[in-house]
Amino acid sequence: MTRSIKGLVRVLLLSSLLHTGVTAQKDSLFVYGRLGGKVLLPCSKQLPSDCSSVTWTFFKGGLVRYTEEVSKGLVRRDSYKSSRISVTSNCSIVLHSLIVEDAGSYVCLENQQAVTDIYLSLLSIDSSSPITDLRVGGTLILSCVLFTYYDAGSCKSYSSVFRLHWMDENGEQLPHNTRYQLMENTRCNITLLTKLQAKDNNRRWRCQVNTTQNSRAAFVDFRSSFLFQN
Repeated sequence: MTRSIKGLVRVLLLSSLLHTGVTAQKDSLFVYGRLGGKVLLPCSKQLPSDCSSVTWTFFKGGLVRYTEEVSKGLVRRDSYKSSRISVTSNCSIVLHSLIVEDAGSYVCLENQQAVTDIYLSLLSIDSSSPITDLRVGGTLILSCVLFTYYDAGSCKSYSSVFRLHWMDENGEQLPHNTRYQLMENTRCNITLLTKLQAKDNNRRWRCQVNTTQNSRAAFVDFRSSFLFQN
């Protein structure tokens, strides 16, 4: 049976289990990372030290794409993540140099039985202001996007558990006032627009994701270093 057919069979089996109400005893974790960074995806069960019974799979919602990333404790050479993924001594995996396509659902299995479901979402922050605007009186425009585990790049009604906020250097949420224009395109896509002041030189601007799930708060920073000093 080819790899793609195996993947389809497992997806269909999962759908069947969901519709019939069958559940399995396993952990579910929600993990957040930053584009370009690295993240640990833990397998929560105590497993054999050689990881020979461990498999890691990846599923991308929306695209209905299923792949096997780790088989018998070894990274699969045909995985497009193979150069950026490593298996730890306790059979967890580490993903390096994160890209948008890495957002999705990961499952750790022992002897083909699911042990841990992990839902990985990724944060990105980008400035559309030209570098010459990084000065007193210039306009700073920052966009923050959360690429969700279900449908990377979008944030529909089922993603209502996510919320992004702009934070100041003291960890307080930025107010919406004459200084800060805060625009929420979706729950997972927000923009900050502000006129820079002298005190903003080398200032840290933070975008933080808050959720109602069992996860830690995640954030990504941008530092406004002025091109010209007065």
